[in-house]
Amino acid sequence: MGEEVVFKGSRSGLKLVLTNTADFPTIENLIRKKLDSSFNFFQKGTIIQLEAEWTNKSQKQQLEKLFETYGLVLQNTSITKQVQRDAAANNKKIESTAEEKARTAKKTIINQTIRNGQEVISDGSVVINGNVNPGATIIAGGNIDVRGSCRGIVHAGAFGDITAVVMADHLIPMQIRIADMVARAPDKWMSKADAPYPEKAYINGGQIILEAINR
Repeated sequence: MGEEVVFKGSRSGLKLVLTNTADFPTIENLIRKKLDSSFNFFQKGTIIQLEAEWTNKSQKQQLEKLFETYGLVLQNTSITKQVQRDAAANNKKIESTAEEKARTAKKTIINQTIRNGQEVISDGSVVINGNVNPGATIIAGGNIDVRGSCRGIVHAGAFGDITAVVMADHLIPMQIRIADMVARAPDKWMSKADAPYPEKAYINGGQIILEAINR
């Protein structure tokens, strides 16, 4: 699918980034395919911010209707930014902390392997009872716990929670992100022998640290 359609987490929430490298019908079809492959992993009512300045009003309305059919809310970044400014003006720091705690407490449990091309997106924590294969992506507002081999791309604390952790029985991902920090895998191919015991990744001292854990 290339990089024309990308879901990503940020401090302000989940974003849909669209690049102007294909015509609109193609972009719309790519979005539909992404939603079909990830549909079971979205919470109903999830708000997604649209980043696509090149789209016109009619195209934005088409995309909003498309997301409505999946029970999701697509929001314009211009509207979102105004909401953020109002929230900042009211200094709702306590509410923000409460939201982070609620997000961490919410948990999605998936009893299957996540394969190449599949995406799991949740505003809470995610537990995978299976493997995360190369080419698969997990985005979670809270923690990520893989009860198997983690070889894909994992992004915990996607909305800015620096206390989030990534855990796996064999932690050998292509990329780990926690909040705004990124750690990439070595260039060489990693096997289970390179991670023979369960580990967790977390932020400490301004960097992502790996540490052995007891299951």
